[in-house]
Amino acid sequence: MKKQLTIFVVLALVLLVGTATAAMDLEIVSIDTPTTMFRDTTYFYDVTMQNNGPDDYLGGDDLTLDDGDGTITTHLLPIILNQSTHVETNIPVGYINLGTFTVNASIIGGFMVGGTDSDGTNDFLEFDVTIVNQIPTVANPGTINHIVGTELLLDVDTITTELDAADTLSYSLTGTVLPGMTIDSVTGEVENWIPMSTGTYTFSVEVDDGNDQITESFSVVVLPDQPLITFLDTEIVFGDASTPRTSVVLMTATVENSGTQDLFFADVELRNEYGNTILGAPYNPVISIGATTLVPSQSAVVTVSIEIPADADSEKTDFGSLYVRAENVLGTEVTDEIDAFTEAETKLDIEDCDVEVDGDSESCSGTVEVKEGNEIEFTINVENLYNNDDIEDVYVEITDNNGWDIEEESNEHDIDGGDDYEFTISFTLDEEINDDDTQILIEVFGDDGNQGFEHYASLTFDFEIDRDNDDVAITEMEFLTNPIYNDAGFVDLEIEIRNIGTDDQNEAAIRVVNAELGVDMKISDIEIDDGDSETERFQIELPDGLEEGAYVFNVYSYYNDNSLTDSDMVTLDILDYGNPFEEEEEGEGIIVVNPPSTPQSGVIANPTYGTSTRANDKSWYVVLLFLLVFAAIAGIIYFALDIMASNKKAKAKEARAKAADQKPKAKKTTAKKATTKGASKKTAKKSYKK
Repeated sequence: MKKQLTIFVVLALVLLVGTATAAMDLEIVSIDTPTTMFRDTTYFYDVTMQNNGPDDYLGGDDLTLDDGDGTITTHLLPIILNQSTHVETNIPVGYINLGTFTVNASIIGGFMVGGTDSDGTNDFLEFDVTIVNQIPTVANPGTINHIVGTELLLDVDTITTELDAADTLSYSLTGTVLPGMTIDSVTGEVENWIPMSTGTYTFSVEVDDGNDQITESFSVVVLPDQPLITFLDTEIVFGDASTPRTSVVLMTATVENSGTQDLFFADVELRNEYGNTILGAPYNPVISIGATTLVPSQSAVVTVSIEIPADADSEKTDFGSLYVRAENVLGTEVTDEIDAFTEAETKLDIEDCDVEVDGDSESCSGTVEVKEGNEIEFTINVENLYNNDDIEDVYVEITDNNGWDIEEESNEHDIDGGDDYEFTISFTLDEEINDDDTQILIEVFGDDGNQGFEHYASLTFDFEIDRDNDDVAITEMEFLTNPIYNDAGFVDLEIEIRNIGTDDQNEAAIRVVNAELGVDMKISDIEIDDGDSETERFQIELPDGLEEGAYVFNVYSYYNDNSLTDSDMVTLDILDYGNPFEEEEEGEGIIVVNPPSTPQSGVIANPTYGTSTRANDKSWYVVLLFLLVFAAIAGIIYFALDIMASNKKAKAKEARAKAADQKPKAKKTTAKKATTKGASKKTAKKSYKK
């Protein structure tokens, strides 16, 4: 009976185990880990499991991780409900050795012992992790200023960071070693280098953590032993566009002892543009400094207050400088100064601004994309913020700061109080612009008729050059003879194109067309690198007997031989060689000049396309006619003067004859006077002839 009971219990237990095992089927689905990790750092494995069995798993077993580095981590499994498809758990891990390790994750305990459960599903995973060394880093101080004749002391260890606690650092000099310089291999202290001359020196230190090495280079500027004082500010500006005139403004600047010797302040003052100290009106400055002595590298704050003059312009205006003077113990003076400016309240306001680029309009803000040769039009609305007072001679200037050669100015216009005025400025961008963006500065100026100062307003935004990959622009066109006679037979046309795209071109092309003359010519396979230009010459045949007039030629540029990128027009003026001059009216004094036997030709420096004129061909005739008329007038004047001189001479001769009939004494005297008078007349005649 007992034997039968024992058999029954064993069978029941086997049945129970089989039933329980089949009812709970845990599976390790995935484990997410960093593939590269550092030592002495805690990471978390993200383990995903699911229960494939029909019954709930109530937990209690261990998820074991053998990290392959001699460490086994266990983690108590959570409850995983029936048919749960995704339960995550984070397991912290850490390594102390370098290398690549294979990690084995398995579920141990309860009904699952070993590698598989009852249905053979996966309850373990293997994966690799790599533990790498963290290389030390050095915080390089940059240029080190050092005084000639003194020892350089630098502790490299204090500026080195090592994140792996297990590593021990060592230091050594590498490369070119400066004379006498040494370094402590343990502490990293650089010693025993005393430069005896000024200049810039470099040396390098190698840091080794036992696994990897890094090299850091240091630059030392050796300076002479001398006093030096320096403003840390580049300028000092009193006020802004909202500061009322006659108000008091307080500003500060910082001055530093940038030399090697102690300094004692002598004075700090404002100076005008002529270098004279500003003491009273209109600025009435008050100045103080936060120290009387500065040791090397020490700084002090200078506090300055001034009164904004009643006639101060609104624009930032340079009125002088802030000047500091100090001395060392020997009385050697050192000085420095920075420019001083005022700004004051303005009653001009740029209410609105739009820029139109080849017909597309956008606001004057942020960045606006443009291309070389674009037509640009600015529309700027300027408001007078006064209620009643006028602002006179208001105008707008537009410039750039990066060599795009933008310098445009509007006409002047008075703006009544409370009114506004819209200024329009148009221009064309150059065909050759550098690739760098440029800042556009729009400035408005206007005179205050009542107070005698200038109002000012401004705004800035950027132009950004926009380039296509393939873009060939026509930059210049010129007929080498223009105008030309209709019997010339041919004419040369030079055309310059420029690659304004980002890609080099190997198959650029130019085409010239004039349907009236039957011209359709093309030059292909032109090679132009990015940003370069190329000039090609077309010899165009001209039919005999062309009518006088202007002939328009269409010019096209291409990339890839037939992809059109640009077009333009150029005009050739034809003159009738058989009738080069208009008929002149016949009359006295008209000189007929035959035309030259061969046509005149030449390059017109600045041809005007689309018009036909013959004024230049008649200019030589007009000049010749003018010279002949001038010569005739000069001859007439000469002969008139000569006749006048002859008449005077005859009258003098007649007077001498009458004097001969008088008494001898009177005759002698009269004859002498007559001779003198006659000589005077002779001299006068010579003067006229000259």
